[in-house]
Amino acid sequence: MRRFMLLFLILAVLLPLAGCKNNADTADGQRVLLEHVYAASPLATPEKSTVSGNQVLIDGDILYLYSSTNVVLYTFDMAGNYLEALSVSPAEDCSPLQVFPYDGGYVQFGRRSSDFNTFVLARTDENGATVAVTDVENVDFLSILGVMGENIYLFSGSTVLLYDEMLSVQRTVSLSIHASSFRAIPDAQGTEVAYLQDLNGSLYRWDGVGETTVPLLDVRTTGRIGSGIPGTDYEWYIADSDGIFGVDSTDGTETLLCSFGNSSLFYNDIESLYALCDGVFLVYYQDRFTGAAQYLLLKPSAQQIERILLHMAWLSGDGSSFDTMQGIVSLFNASGTGYFVEISNYGKYGFFGTDSPGLKQFQKDLLDGKSYDLYAMDSQRCSAIFSTMEQNASLMDLSSMAEVLLPSFQNAYRTENGIFALPYSIRYYMLACPSSRDSAMSSILAEVNAAAESTDAILSSSPFHYDMAETYARSLLQSGTVDFTSADFLSLLQTVKKVSETWSDKYGFFTTRGYATFTELFVSAQTFLDAVQEDRIRYTYFPISEPGMLAAYKLIYDTVPVHVTGLPTADGKSAIKGQVEINLCAPVSGNTTGAEAFLSYYLSDAIQQNALIRDTQFPITAPAFDREMENRYYVYNVIQFDQTTIRAQSRSAAAPKDVSNPNVVVEMTDAEMAALAELFRGAMISAGQDNMVSQILSEELEPYFAGDRTAEATAEIIEKRVGIYLAE
Repeated sequence: MRRFMLLFLILAVLLPLAGCKNNADTADGQRVLLEHVYAASPLATPEKSTVSGNQVLIDGDILYLYSSTNVVLYTFDMAGNYLEALSVSPAEDCSPLQVFPYDGGYVQFGRRSSDFNTFVLARTDENGATVAVTDVENVDFLSILGVMGENIYLFSGSTVLLYDEMLSVQRTVSLSIHASSFRAIPDAQGTEVAYLQDLNGSLYRWDGVGETTVPLLDVRTTGRIGSGIPGTDYEWYIADSDGIFGVDSTDGTETLLCSFGNSSLFYNDIESLYALCDGVFLVYYQDRFTGAAQYLLLKPSAQQIERILLHMAWLSGDGSSFDTMQGIVSLFNASGTGYFVEISNYGKYGFFGTDSPGLKQFQKDLLDGKSYDLYAMDSQRCSAIFSTMEQNASLMDLSSMAEVLLPSFQNAYRTENGIFALPYSIRYYMLACPSSRDSAMSSILAEVNAAAESTDAILSSSPFHYDMAETYARSLLQSGTVDFTSADFLSLLQTVKKVSETWSDKYGFFTTRGYATFTELFVSAQTFLDAVQEDRIRYTYFPISEPGMLAAYKLIYDTVPVHVTGLPTADGKSAIKGQVEINLCAPVSGNTTGAEAFLSYYLSDAIQQNALIRDTQFPITAPAFDREMENRYYVYNVIQFDQTTIRAQSRSAAAPKDVSNPNVVVEMTDAEMAALAELFRGAMISAGQDNMVSQILSEELEPYFAGDRTAEATAEIIEKRVGIYLAE
């Protein structure tokens, strides 16, 4: 605690100065020349093809892109210049998945046309005539075809099959790794060797003759999150969220070639990456903001690019939210504003607890004179920092920008002096129950009291009773009444204590997680689904952090009529709880013009109505929210993950179309969506900059739940502490 207080005091002194610029900077901010900038251009093909990101072959100085739809190889030189399209004649009774040039013809790996359950290896000559076809057992469509000299290889996991020119198996080789890619490149002596990657992205050199596997790069021991890539200018490259590095194989020295940030490229949108020659790279880029998927050539930019630098401090350990912010920043940097945002990610040091390594590193950087124009703050762990900056008038007033926010956020952030933060990452907590029940306090208490031993009154993956008390308390404060000794609040205390005594997770739990292209619903056990549908659970309390989960409760309750509601409030209504995980703010001492430009961009329809936001977190502006409420269909691919876990992948849409092979489509009615919209608009938002009321409740309810204090005594203490706090 002492160490945290020391940190807090240091930050209180330094943060008002944190946005100040060096005297060498210009009046409008620090101007920088961006280095390691690569220009991206679409790989030119004569026609629109359906080539996916894993159908690239490199043979010598020729690059092949294979389209399995029309069985064509598009050829390019190693600079990315288009050469020609080669029509491939499928071998007899073969639907090829992979094709590799071989001796004037082709080697083909695919399925039998007459039996799609059987995989085959086939070969055709220069005239398209079938030379040989052989069945391949114990492989699947993820197997990798490779050619090195006259040898034909088929990699299937940790097993390699070596074939001769007539497709007779010469050897079966066991690898110490699970190979997921293959590329043959001549070594310094001109001898072809193969480079393999395992499922982690680690890189190995493989001698097919000697059957030796030499590790080149183990990404698990480098501290990097990316993968190794074989090449020619360098023996291998490393790609991670920072960019592409060439590695000197003699001493391991890394040289940054392409900075993804400076090039306005989002690393998470790169599905595959190939090194060509002379510093040129080929990527398959799945742009989540535009939905476009295409091959891009990356070449060193010939232009010098000057920008006004904006520094953002990322003070959170939420990796998923950080990835989304990186995408937003990449778009902003490429938007033509003249600004360039650089993120210092303190989450990578560890950001758990008030004495976290991330906060310590942040403190050190402030002492060393580093300044920031923008902050993304963990609402829970950085509330003291935020409060200090707000009290010292060190933050920009964002009131004019906040007018576009949903009313619930405006209410949560508004103070007598203005609005000093914007929400970034939000999690909502909602109550689902059969349509025959409601969420009134009396109803919940009645159901809790009536619950038998075989029945759970409340099933939740979080401490529901604390959330229930906090929501009610905030509704009291919003009404302008601080009366925690009333009969209504005493009744609430008795109810939440009963809930705390009967709360259970014996049937398991369910939770959600948002990805770039879908949302996953995890159900921990089939018994959970059975219990819900058999009405052995009175209420289900669950968090949602992205729109793709709006229909989750209908999926879970299946044939049982169900509705979603909130928690009881002082006015007799119900409200869902909204917890802001990360706040965005900016200091008045920084580049306020640049900060405003970025925050305005973040609030624009271009971002808030974009798929990257919609698929990973809730939009916060009224126009974007209204647009989201137009979606009526939620498409799920339900997978039995293992014996105890069911996984459902979901996407929302205005109509159930353009979704491959869904096995469940949940349709929401107009009435259901209207009710949900009302709940969201009236949400009790905990913005994070003011956690004191929550802290008071947590501290004083604990002895009450433990039986060490009466409800009346607890209520009196809460009223006294909250009153003192509000007076201060």
